[in-house]
Amino acid sequence: MVKKISVLALAGLFALPALSAASGGPNVQDLERKIEELSRQLDELKAAMGEQAEMNKATAEKLDDMDFEILEEIEEKMDDWDLAARFKLNGDFRSRLDMYNADTVFGRSLQNDSLWTNRFRLNMRVKATENVEFKGRLAMYIRPGECSPLLPMIQEPCGLFLTAMSAELPTDSSNLLC
Repeated sequence: MVKKISVLALAGLFALPALSAASGGPNVQDLERKIEELSRQLDELKAAMGEQAEMNKATAEKLDDMDFEILEEIEEKMDDWDLAARFKLNGDFRSRLDMYNADTVFGRSLQNDSLWTNRFRLNMRVKATENVEFKGRLAMYIRPGECSPLLPMIQEPCGLFLTAMSAELPTDSSNLLC
């Protein structure tokens, strides 16, 4: 029985290629033509990749030839010289409320229970060029309620508007530029 099954299996193996050729499937010539076409496409892709590799190598050589130190210096200077980095503004505002009682040598008594002083400073530093730097300060002093800064003995009531119209020069060195 085993011998009959072996003989039938062997006969089937011999008959299988003949049946597939007779069934109208792809023949050997079609398969060979497809293999040749795929081989040609593979050769074209290999050639294109070789050209791309040569272009990449040439670009890498150009980049290696550039001096990166010069590029870094230029980039640092660009960061330092943009408009926002060249101008530096800062300032302060101080307000103070005092009171005083005083007797003058002429026998007059002076008193003020609301002496309010304000100081506003705006500092500016500008780097015009690499070697030139400008520093400036705008200072404003206001004493609301005092109309006549030249004659402090006269204590006339007045509004804030009139006080803002008067100006004075600081007299002590603490208000000068440092």
